[in-house]
Amino acid sequence: MEKKVTVFLDSNVLFSICWSGRASSRAAILYDLQDLRLLKLGISQLVEAEVRHNLRLKRPAALELLATLLAHTRVLEDVSYPGGRRELDALPEADRLILGTALAHRVDVFLTGNTSDFSLLLGRRVGRTLIATPRQFLERRG
Repeated sequence: MEKKVTVFLDSNVLFSICWSGRASSRAAILYDLQDLRLLKLGISQLVEAEVRHNLRLKRPAALELLATLLAHTRVLEDVSYPGGRRELDALPEADRLILGTALAHRVDVFLTGNTSDFSLLLGRRVGRTLIATPRQFLERRG
């Protein structure tokens, strides 16, 4: 039996799906791929809190979709990043915690739409984890 690819969603990816709606978001296909048992989606506790907070402020109607998506998303315990990797140390604190959590849980892929803060890491691996945008990941899977 083939191992499922574990995919960690950064806050902006999950927020974008909720903002656009599942039918309109290109990244929502990740949930379709999970339904087909091709991958397993996860987020951190901080990602959940950030997305919930931002939707409450900017698009409260999307909180219902968030609840539906969370029912199909593994929420991983936050793990502090210990430091010591120059490319990660340069990230803002919240991004370090989110990426550090993904790395600690040994996910296969970390997906982010934050091309500014993660510019030096996109398309690269940190340990076993590939860091990519949803588009890069989906085009690569084809």
